[in-house]
Amino acid sequence: MWSFCMIDGNQSEGQAKKRPPDFIIIGAKKCGTGAFLEMIGLHPQIVLGAGEGVEVHYFDKIKNYKQGLNWYIDHMSPSLEWQMTAEKSPAYFDFPHIPERIKKYFKDTQKEPKLVLIVRNPVDRVVSDFTQGLSHRGTDLADKARIQAEFRQRAIDNQGNVNQEWRPITISKYSFHLRRWWKEFRQEQLFIVNGDNLLTNPITEMKKVSSFLNLDNKFDWNDHLYYNETRGFYCLHKKNGSSPCLGSTKGRTHPEIDAAILEKLRNYYKPFNKEFKNMTGLDVDWDM
Repeated sequence: MWSFCMIDGNQSEGQAKKRPPDFIIIGAKKCGTGAFLEMIGLHPQIVLGAGEGVEVHYFDKIKNYKQGLNWYIDHMSPSLEWQMTAEKSPAYFDFPHIPERIKKYFKDTQKEPKLVLIVRNPVDRVVSDFTQGLSHRGTDLADKARIQAEFRQRAIDNQGNVNQEWRPITISKYSFHLRRWWKEFRQEQLFIVNGDNLLTNPITEMKKVSSFLNLDNKFDWNDHLYYNETRGFYCLHKKNGSSPCLGSTKGRTHPEIDAAILEKLRNYYKPFNKEFKNMTGLDVDWDM
C-alpha cells in the first residue's frame, strides 16, 4: 500500500532538514483541524510540521513570535526538498493581528501563500468548544443542571441577548474574521474546507485540498480512507499500521443544552452564515 513513488523517482534523494512551513492550517478551532492534519499527513509529500497533535502557536503568542523565524523553523519536523511542511494552530483564525504577521512570513520566506481554513456548523462548534472546556476542567457531564446553567451564563448576557464577548461565540462568526484574511491574501490563496463534509465524506474534501496544494495525483485517497461500517466512521490506513477512525478518536459526547438557547444562537448566526455563503460560495447546510 505504501509503495507510492514520486513522478521523478527521486523521493529518497537529498537531505532531510527543518524547513519553513509551506502551508498553514489557520483554524477554526473545534472544526476538525486535528482530523484534517491526520488525513493530509497520509500523503507522502506532506510532513506534519510540529508533529501530530502539536500546535506551535508562533503567530498568536507574543512570547513565541518574539523568538523569531529561526525559532519557528526549529519547531518543524525535518522534510525533504520535494515534500511540503504543514503547520496547524487553530487559534490563528480569529486573532486580528495574525493575517498581517503570516503575510509577512510568506514574504520573508519567499513562499507562495497557501492557507487552509476548516469550518463547520457554527452552533455545533460553540457547543464543542464549551465541551472541551468542561473536559479540561474534569467536569462531570452527568450533572446536566449545572452544565446547562453554566452554558446559559456564558452564552447569554444579563439582557438576555447572545453574549458577543464570549470567545466561543465570536470564533463562529466566520464571515467577520474571513474579511480580515481577505484583506491580506487573495481568495485563491486561502482554501476553505467544509468541516461537516470532512467527517462524512472525507475523500471528496481531501481530493479538493490535494488539488489546491498541487499534490501528486497518483496518490489515491480511496486506498487510505475507508468507511468502517461497524464503527460508523471513516478510518485511516496509517503508515504505522494503525487505523484510527474519524469521530471516535477525538470526539467528545456533547452535554444536553437548553433548546431555547440553541435556537437563540441559530438566529444570531443566520446573517453571518448567509454572508459567509455569499462570500465563499461554499455549499453549507446551516441556518440562513
